[in-house]
Amino acid sequence: MRIPESVRIAGVEYPVCWVPGLNDGKNVLCGQILFEYPIIELAIPCNCETPVENDYDKITLIHEILHGIIRHYGIECESEEKEEYLVEKLSCGLFQVLADNEERLFGTETQSG
Repeated sequence: MRIPESVRIAGVEYPVCWVPGLNDGKNVLCGQILFEYPIIELAIPCNCETPVENDYDKITLIHEILHGIIRHYGIECESEEKEEYLVEKLSCGLFQVLADNEERLFGTETQSG
């Protein structure tokens, strides 16, 4: 898996941008999805001048994509805390499934069936 320049969620194109010192005015963030622009922002760590893609960044991207799916498809959660918990667990699990099965899922082999 690699971090693309953009992802499409429910027909909406979200550019993926790297932001140094990403925060929401109160908290330092690893990533965020902004629906009103639309854009997905990923943090460049304070000690780096440029992004260095790693597994944590990929999990963060999946995390933000899942928030986008929840919003675009009207999935209701009991609270923001419950949504965050669910998205956190699903993003880690989905990343691992994709990493462990990348060739099976996205390989160029043709399968007959």
